Amino acid sequence: MTAPKTVFALVGAACVGFLVGYVVRGHLAFGPKGQAVNQFDDNEDGKADGETVFTNGIAVLRRHDRNFDGKWDEWQWFDESGRVVRSEQDNNFDGLVDGWVTYHFNQPVFSKHDVDGNGVPDLVVLYKDTLPSVLLCLPNAGKNHCLVQFFEHGIVREEYSDSNGNGLLDTKRSFDVFGRLDSKQTFSPEIDPQDIMTTHKAEQAWRLFSP
Repeated sequence: MTAPKTVFALVGAACVGFLVGYVVRGHLAFGPKGQAVNQFDDNEDGKADGETVFTNGIAVLRRHDRNFDGKWDEWQWFDESGRVVRSEQDNNFDGLVDGWVTYHFNQPVFSKHDVDGNGVPDLVVLYKDTLPSVLLCLPNAGKNHCLVQFFEHGIVREEYSDSNGNGLLDTKRSFDVFGRLDSKQTFSPEIDPQDIMTTHKAEQAWRLFSP
């Protein structure tokens, strides 16, 4: 058994979205009130795949069509220094936002993800040096079938799961530096997931599920 790949599939955009080189060929258009829009065509099909909006010469918003279907599916907002401060993504390309990322000095701090598309976040990810460090899965913000993962250098090293859906963690899996299963342990009595988060000093992930 290998380490779960969920986090890489869902939050990869949070880690690298703001690092993509956008402007290969650009078209600059000016609008009212000091606004300008620079459009770009990543796949060179003659259609705009993204655009950066400037106000008084400062980038304030970037929109991107990552799957080239003619619809925006990523939005990034910038501060007055040109640093990205937050972003939203439509990662399943259904027209609805399902990913929210908060940045500090261009690096992701945490992100939320709606996996089942009902508008309620199911995953929270904390980052360290642009890489995921903690993942907390509370489907539809409930404790049942909770999943917790801890990372080292972006690789899952520990995973705690609720296999019977009672809201308590009953299984721990440990992985080696290559993400391969190293050991498995079951708990009796079971463990409250909040206690695990406190032990690993990751209470922030739990708090981010609160309204």
